[in-house]
Amino acid sequence: MVFKEIIYCLLNKVKESTQNALERALPQLKKENLEMSQQAFSAARQKIKWEAFEELFHASVTGSYQEEIKLWRGYRVMAVDGTFLNLPSDAALVEYFGGLGYYCSTAGALASLLYDLENNIIIDAKIAPISGNERALAEEHLCKLQGMDSFNQGHRELLICDRGYPSHEFVKSLSDKEIAYVMRAQKGFISERYIEGKKDCLVPLGKTGLQTRVVQITLATGEREILITNLPKAEVEYKAFEELYHKRWGIETKYKELKQKLETENFSSRLV
Repeated sequence: MVFKEIIYCLLNKVKESTQNALERALPQLKKENLEMSQQAFSAARQKIKWEAFEELFHASVTGSYQEEIKLWRGYRVMAVDGTFLNLPSDAALVEYFGGLGYYCSTAGALASLLYDLENNIIIDAKIAPISGNERALAEEHLCKLQGMDSFNQGHRELLICDRGYPSHEFVKSLSDKEIAYVMRAQKGFISERYIEGKKDCLVPLGKTGLQTRVVQITLATGEREILITNLPKAEVEYKAFEELYHKRWGIETKYKELKQKLETENFSSRLV
């Protein structure tokens, strides 16, 4: 088997044994007379560098954005979020990625996605040691986004984040990159003296020299949700924010799909 045929078999293998996948793929490759064991195929697969799959992934994303895409008020609406992944219990994986559990004996990794909520496209994905930082991975996503041909082409960019992401540095970074944001802020991130009794106002953001718009929403549970954004009032009215921030839930659904339906954590490899 040559390189492209191995890749073809891997891309066509979905929740089945390797032997069954081979028996189904070989006739499609016009190699009905080729006998290949699961062990031989696995040995061939191990020779392929992981970067090949990353390149294929980014090529598929680029191709997706050559089609017409859905926008929200002229924005490509994205979300970023992280999750923990369980890895095979292998000493080398524990050493590189870190361990989960009380004795840190189970290998685990920190994963992060940049996800296009309206078009169901994972724009970028990262996997890192569990000691990593979600905000740092988000910065890597945004650098990748900036390098794409579709960045700010015929639309503007809008990023939605949960409470783990707001920081003065991250807000400034988004502003410098000309990316709009909507982030849920933790209690205390914005001083109460600026926002008490105000549903929608502008406040200074530390020593960054920037102002951020603060939108306060009272949820049905009575909980107060504080959102910070650089979307101007003239463009996005107060009432739109509850629905807009709710779109972030799409990335949670995507993680559920990746873990439960596609069984992302069901790794067959043991190599870092």
